[in-house]
Amino acid sequence: MTRVAIATAGLVLVGGLLGACSGGDDAAAPAGSTASSTTSGTPAPSTTSATTSAGSSSSSSSSSTSASSSSSAPAGSASTVPSKSVSTRPVVPLTGTATFAPGASVSVVRTKAVTVTGKGPGELSGKAVAFTLRFRNGTAKALDLGDAVVTAEVTDGDPASDSSSKPSSPWKGDVAPGATADGTYVFLMSGGDRDRVTLTVTYDPTQPVVRLRGDAS
Repeated sequence: MTRVAIATAGLVLVGGLLGACSGGDDAAAPAGSTASSTTSGTPAPSTTSATTSAGSSSSSSSSSTSASSSSSAPAGSASTVPSKSVSTRPVVPLTGTATFAPGASVSVVRTKAVTVTGKGPGELSGKAVAFTLRFRNGTAKALDLGDAVVTAEVTDGDPASDSSSKPSSPWKGDVAPGATADGTYVFLMSGGDRDRVTLTVTYDPTQPVVRLRGDAS
């Protein structure tokens, strides 16, 4: 074999070895890439999920504690006052005396036909009757007339409109034991509505209501 042939064969052998080494590196690279890709694709444990669960537990625990505290809290000290029925006394003549309770009574001492002129918004003007009522306190304590209410119904049963025009002068203040107090109440009513007038009087929400009925012509 000539030297040229030997040299050529050596070159071929070296080329083959280099090709084999290069092929090995190329084969290893994809494997490494696949491993890296697999590792990065694996989901990490969710910290948010764990925190949310813990927060929910804490919230539930707080809600339970709050509900428990509310249910164990004492009820308010306020209590409902039981209602008390108020009786209405039988009707008495307009010229008589109506008794609220022993010692406390009312009577009509004067009726006067008047003509009034409305003073405030909604007040009417026209023919009216002024009723002067006398409250008698025969009890051993002062009685307050600050909450007294007097209303009137005309002959057909309709309510009569009240008026604050003169000579209106309602009761006010206390009535001492053994004393009397006069109050004047004015109601609009025509001449034909005065044949059978009913006055309803109350001075205290806890005391009976009295009524006086008669001709106020």
